[in-house]
Amino acid sequence: MQPTGTRVMIRLIPKEENRTHGGLVIPDSVDMGPQLQKAELLAVGPGDRSVVTGNLIPLDFTIGDKVYVGPPGRFHGYKLADGTILCDVKEIYCKD
Repeated sequence: MQPTGTRVMIRLIPKEENRTHGGLVIPDSVDMGPQLQKAELLAVGPGDRSVVTGNLIPLDFTIGDKVYVGPPGRFHGYKLADGTILCDVKEIYCKD
């Protein structure tokens, strides 16, 4: 499946246990505020066209890149049947 425009297909990477430098496990019940979720890019759309020139502006991502998306509840994407998520590139905060 190939996304169109500025859309990307991602798979969320399961969160590892939070540990201190000393090795103590920090339970999920501790409120650390909203945290970004790590994901892997599975497919990337071709990009968007310039309003002025009409030239294609490619996205700055490649398949396999590790990225960070918004925290649960603030992240907007469409979950597909196989567990992957289709979202707009605007949902990506940064690359790893």
